[in-house]
Amino acid sequence: MDASARLAFNMKVLRRHDASIDDILESASFVVLYEHTDDGWAKTGIEGPMFLYRRNAAPSYGFFIMNRNGVENFSAALSLDDDLELTSEFIIYRPASEDDDEEEEEGREEEIYGIWVFEQTQRATVGEQMIKLQQMPQMLSGAPSIASAAGVAAPPAPQTNGTAASAKQAISLDDLFGAPAASAASSSQPSEPAPPAQPSGLSLLDSMFQKASLNGNGASPHAPPSSNMTGSSSLLDDIFSGGAAPQSQAPPASALPEPTLPSQAGSSSAPTESAAPTEPTQREAPSAAGLLALLGIGKAAAPPSNGGSSSATVPTAPAASSLSSAVQQAGQKLSLDALFGNSANGAKPAPSAPAPAAAPPRARRHSLRGHATLTPMKSRNPTYDAARAPSWDDLPRVAGQPHGCAWGLFDVDGQKDELGTLNFLTAANAAKAAGAEIRTGERVQLDWSLDRPAGADHQGAELSHEIIHSGASHSNAQKLSLPSQGGSRLESARHAGFRKDGLYYNGLHHRDFRTSPVDAARSGKEAVTQNGTHAWCDAGGIAGRGVLLDWYSWYARTHPGQSVPSATSAHAIPLSDLLACAKAQGTELRPADILFVRTGFTAWYETASIEERAKGVRGQEGSIGVQNSEEVRRWLWDSHFALVAGDAMDWEVRPATGSDTLWLHEWLLAMWGMPIGKMLDLESLSETCERLGRWSFFLTAAPLRLPGGVSSPANMVAIF
Repeated sequence: MDASARLAFNMKVLRRHDASIDDILESASFVVLYEHTDDGWAKTGIEGPMFLYRRNAAPSYGFFIMNRNGVENFSAALSLDDDLELTSEFIIYRPASEDDDEEEEEGREEEIYGIWVFEQTQRATVGEQMIKLQQMPQMLSGAPSIASAAGVAAPPAPQTNGTAASAKQAISLDDLFGAPAASAASSSQPSEPAPPAQPSGLSLLDSMFQKASLNGNGASPHAPPSSNMTGSSSLLDDIFSGGAAPQSQAPPASALPEPTLPSQAGSSSAPTESAAPTEPTQREAPSAAGLLALLGIGKAAAPPSNGGSSSATVPTAPAASSLSSAVQQAGQKLSLDALFGNSANGAKPAPSAPAPAAAPPRARRHSLRGHATLTPMKSRNPTYDAARAPSWDDLPRVAGQPHGCAWGLFDVDGQKDELGTLNFLTAANAAKAAGAEIRTGERVQLDWSLDRPAGADHQGAELSHEIIHSGASHSNAQKLSLPSQGGSRLESARHAGFRKDGLYYNGLHHRDFRTSPVDAARSGKEAVTQNGTHAWCDAGGIAGRGVLLDWYSWYARTHPGQSVPSATSAHAIPLSDLLACAKAQGTELRPADILFVRTGFTAWYETASIEERAKGVRGQEGSIGVQNSEEVRRWLWDSHFALVAGDAMDWEVRPATGSDTLWLHEWLLAMWGMPIGKMLDLESLSETCERLGRWSFFLTAAPLRLPGGVSSPANMVAIF
């Protein structure tokens, strides 16, 4: 979709919510909205693109966040009474209360929002434009008339049916600067023809600059407004570039700053890092006569002391280029009235002018008080380059843990990491993998059927699927209950800790997970959410280069006359087999790869009898998997895989073999925070790789966004 088509589509969507929106002034591709609560900052659940818009009715400007996480969007009109502050990483927005006194009496808390913008360049652009748009009403009407201050009488207002015309009719530069004084109406100077009507949808600023030919494109002043998004943005920049107030240079922070509430604010007007935003300080404006001289109009005579009209000759309007230059040189945030003169005193809207539409209703504001708060992330996607990760031998020591523990490696600014080796899946890595691996567009879903295998969950949970059938409305719904540890799934670092001391990834303890964050939120309590599947979603999901080591097919080809070890046996696959398999396939293993190992378990299950299935799933004879040894652990870490997965009951052999005191589960999940994928259907993937002659592909996974989730259906797709 090209830029014009995208703009047309976005305008169509926005107008569904507010038909008065006539232009998009600026946009950000992805933002996350936070709300300040009693417990600090919390996500509102609203994430998606953000648009700054202009309306053809009052209020004229606002912003809209199109929620990709749900049906409720966030929309707000910008007001002079709002507080806006652009920090090093966030846009802090405090909407003005409709009744501050009533709010204080009732003890209601004010609303304070933090807008995190994914693209840093967009954050600066959008934040600055928001501040400019918020101040537009003051710019348009907040200063005294230059014309009256300098002694130039205002021109008579044209009448329509005995009523003064609207002050916001289309006006020319001659009207603005060279109109005869009221007392000189009978002079010998020819009168100017009435200005043409302003085109519908054209703002006063657009009309003024088009009539002055400041746009430089030779367009007719009556042409419809451009739909180019950057046009409106550049217009604002041209007007305000000279007088933009400098932003306070807050030091970088990984979280939103704590705002200063009105009750906490001191009497000093000096801004601080955490203070609520104040009006930008302006330099002292020049006098009216001085500004007229600066604009090249000439010095106007002072009005007679008796209040009569001046006999001074009417100054001529400056050239368009000199006006633009003069505005830039003035370096002030000036109102149009201050720059060009007030309209007729007591002017009322013309009868033909449409009445301003009511302000668009704001989408319901979210209040997540009682929910476990999530710490804002600096970047939506991970940024740790796997190529610079330390080797096994160079891993720093962690007190009280064996060598090889990666706790603290991915922490940033003192913030405990929750992604583990998923930090290797950077945006650059995903882009490179997609460009190299997606060639034919063929896709393979890797999730096994949800009803497979029966009885696999160790806690005895089974899949429950209830159809809710409505005969009256001819519709159906469903209730679905999934076993946590059965079927195709991704296990998070909350699944397993050290057996000896109950510690989990990055130092959490087993007792921290007694309460479900979801249940706690419903009852207004707090619960630990760290290391849950929601953290994967906060990081943008899982995407990168996937590689399949088809050990089952390799073993069958390289061991003629022998049966492939049973999927329900305690056969340990050594590292030598995995390396030989990769070499035979011609598969290069790279940092940040997502590694799959096929053992043939799902193929065995589909052909086994009910009795064999029940016996095999219970693991009475064991389960095939990768060998647990220091050699394997070193190789897994030094390869810097982001995630490991397979089709077996457990990725490692069960029961664990060897003299090592720690299971491979403990190393992967508790030591490194590396997710494990289990019981994936790799049969179609194996066939596709064999047919295409390559065992690498682009892999995506969309886990459940469940706060504190222990595991999630894999939701994996391989794309070739």
